[in-house]
Amino acid sequence: MNKKKTIAIGTLGCKVNQYDSQALGDLLEEKGYELVPFSARADIYIVNSCAVTDSAIAKSRKKINKALRTNPKAKIILSGCWPQTGAKEIPEISVVHGTKDRKKILELIDDYIEPIKEVSPYESCEKFEEMKIKKFLNRTRAVVKIQDGCQQFCSYCIIPYARGPLRSRDDKEVIKQIKELAKNGYREVVLTGIHLGLYGVGLTKKINLTDLLKELVKIDDLERIRLSSIEINEVTPGLIRLIKKEKKVCNHLHIPLQNGSDKVLKLMNRPYKMKKFLERIENIRKHILGISITTDVIVGFPGETGADFKETYKICEEINFSKIHVFSFSKRKGTPAYEMLGHIDKDTIARRSEKLRELSEVQEEDYAKKFIGRDLEVLPQRRIKDSKLILGLTDNYLAVKYEGKVQNKIITVKVNKNDKHNLIGKQI
Repeated sequence: MNKKKTIAIGTLGCKVNQYDSQALGDLLEEKGYELVPFSARADIYIVNSCAVTDSAIAKSRKKINKALRTNPKAKIILSGCWPQTGAKEIPEISVVHGTKDRKKILELIDDYIEPIKEVSPYESCEKFEEMKIKKFLNRTRAVVKIQDGCQQFCSYCIIPYARGPLRSRDDKEVIKQIKELAKNGYREVVLTGIHLGLYGVGLTKKINLTDLLKELVKIDDLERIRLSSIEINEVTPGLIRLIKKEKKVCNHLHIPLQNGSDKVLKLMNRPYKMKKFLERIENIRKHILGISITTDVIVGFPGETGADFKETYKICEEINFSKIHVFSFSKRKGTPAYEMLGHIDKDTIARRSEKLRELSEVQEEDYAKKFIGRDLEVLPQRRIKDSKLILGLTDNYLAVKYEGKVQNKIITVKVNKNDKHNLIGKQI
């Protein structure tokens, strides 16, 4: 009997990439390949790359080099966003493939004789590619990709050039897959996409994200639905009403701010001004009491003055997020921001970033403290290494540690204290 060929997949970047890698892994196993960890010796290595920053590309290069050191004779396949945006930068390896027709990677592996480069123009990515997942490493939460592509063209972002135009997954396929996942024991699904709030664009059927959620909450074995990220302009009154009404839709929204200065937002080509952003946040909190709102902020965008940063800091204080993901600006060749004047020196960016991270730590802890003494519904995630404690998540995205077993169900934990922004309690 012939030994199965081994394949290792290394994934960088967002939840969309994580979904694509998992789906590709499922297809490879169906075809008879054996999946092994990326650190292991394999016959074939697939690097599913990210290209959002130069740092992300450097990490993809390191993955390739690591694979070649582990097995110099291995076939190396580079997939994902980097091939779509930097063909001239890519090293000579076995197969280079982009973000379109991921299933074709299986054919390219089989047909490989000499180096193959097959990258379709991003504009040609017109239809959502249906790739299903049967299992995840996490046995209680599943990520489900329902949308791809972006046409916002923020001046710092390369992703529209890598992922192509907006396209959505057929709602019947989404419902079918989530029913299967719920039946197989997954209690929470995280809906993800490149521009999730515009779900429905590209479908012949008139449907939006709220419409889809109304169908998903009807699935019997499913207990939670979480949105990975959504733009402020797409948090509609209908979505707010649904989150308030339906317990299954998580009491948590991740809404990117990116900057608190209208001047910088205009340079970024963001589709809102701060007055409107603040009004909408106030409206969300007015209708959904206690909701967790997390955000992204880019620090050190070209032209950002000390006064601009103070505006951002002040806005973050005023909104009082439950967590701020702070990103130090990193210029990316191919984006308008790369050519802009007024780039900020690294030391200044580092100081500003650290100051905002310190604010985030305070806000995270303040939000967590509100739940001390309360009974919280927690979905177990994993056992903490070298510990008796289990780590779980609440619907409002609080990390809770408790003693017990990793169970495939939502349990109740009595919170008695906090360790910074992690809550600690006892299972009831």
